[in-house]
Amino acid sequence: MDITIKVEDYLSPEEIKDECRYAIRHSVMEKYKEESELDRLISNLSYDFIFKAIQETTGEDTLQKIKDTVIKLANKTDSVKYELFKTPNQWDSKPGIGYTIVQQALKENEPLIKEKVKDAISDYDFLSRKDLQCRMEDLFHEMLEEKLFHTSD
Repeated sequence: MDITIKVEDYLSPEEIKDECRYAIRHSVMEKYKEESELDRLISNLSYDFIFKAIQETTGEDTLQKIKDTVIKLANKTDSVKYELFKTPNQWDSKPGIGYTIVQQALKENEPLIKEKVKDAISDYDFLSRKDLQCRMEDLFHEMLEEKLFHTSD
């Protein structure tokens, strides 16, 4: 015997969305209980956020030049693909050229990045939230939803 229940008869579209968000949050928090996994996820989401900020700041032309140059370098030999963005490690203390370029660009643009972060913080009304931890959780989940469902405000 099959029972069919139309959720739409009992919940509004907004309530359905809220329940889905809650389920996703619960699932993510369960999956990323371990700090190392959560750090990795936050790092990946942060990378996307920073990449978008750099794209807005530098413009499409600069990004396309960087992409074209990286593709050109990566296509030279198979070893270059590995070596290009290699980070220093316990066996080899020399970073790849791509890693070095990214680090140098971050240092050169540190004042701009700091200014953008300060602007974002100063423009945000933290007092409207009960506490910062709650807002950080919301931001984390918003970024996750955007990544999973390709949504943006």
